Amino acid sequence: MENKTKHYKYGILLFFLLFGLMLLGLYVFMDKDTTVLPKPVDNAVVEENTNVFTEIDESVYETQIKNSLISVPDSKVKVSLVDGRASYGTESDGGDISFGKLIGGFGADTQYVFADMVVQSGGTGVFHYVALFGVQKGKVTHLSSRFIGDRIEVLGASGFVGTKENYTVTIDFLDRNIDEAMIDEPTVPKELVFEVRNNVFLEN
Repeated sequence: MENKTKHYKYGILLFFLLFGLMLLGLYVFMDKDTTVLPKPVDNAVVEENTNVFTEIDESVYETQIKNSLISVPDSKVKVSLVDGRASYGTESDGGDISFGKLIGGFGADTQYVFADMVVQSGGTGVFHYVALFGVQKGKVTHLSSRFIGDRIEVLGASGFVGTKENYTVTIDFLDRNIDEAMIDEPTVPKELVFEVRNNVFLEN
């Protein structure tokens, strides 16, 4: 009688052990089947502080942009730069636009390149704009421009954060204190953060 009782107890334990293993296996199978796969890396994401320039290709971009078609900032006039310069004139406005320097960029198949463009339209003003260009297979397209300041020194563009369709870019430059004269050299570090959406600078 005692042996039968022991066998009965062992049988119950074995039953619950097998039942537990079966539940564990079922849980593992279902969990594996419902595992959320990681999202693929979005290649359109812009890496912060990236820069497409090297000692080799910076001169290539510069040559291409200095001989490209560009819209004069804050104007509907388009001019073709020749070695980085062009004059423009309308009935109500006229002046000169010139290439300052390359200040940054990013990209793979299409490079998005930022340049300091300088506009002088009479008087003593020397107006600096950041111009955005798209460069693909040697073809340069001027996409948008945004005013930075008068008689400043543009240092660079960095901090690209977002996607190629919508990102922010930080423009670093030297300016003056509010109580300094415009003839003084710009020595005060400043920055402006612009949002770019679909290759166009947004107005604040």
